[in-house]
Amino acid sequence: MSSRRHAWIDASAGVAGDMLLGALIDAGADLAVVQQAVDAVIPDSVRLISTSATRAGQHANRVSVEVLARDVPVREWKAIEDLLATADLAAPVRDRALTSFG
Repeated sequence: MSSRRHAWIDASAGVAGDMLLGALIDAGADLAVVQQAVDAVIPDSVRLISTSATRAGQHANRVSVEVLARDVPVREWKAIEDLLATADLAAPVRDRALTSFG
């Protein structure tokens, strides 16, 4: 039996990124590992902050993105592709990120 986990996300009515990332953290993803992956692509640019939230009586984690950089560049696809291609990421993570952004 595989130890890999899979999640089905029904985002047909939309999904808020902060709440989706919070749900993934709540489900067991390590926020520090996610922060390391972000830092591998854009070091010292953002900080991920997890807080507790309650909506309609439901508890959730919310992950906010605090922008640390003063001048945030506008990046086109080629720049994002280059950042991901040269980042210190595991190959499956890089491949999924490239596919997602592509």
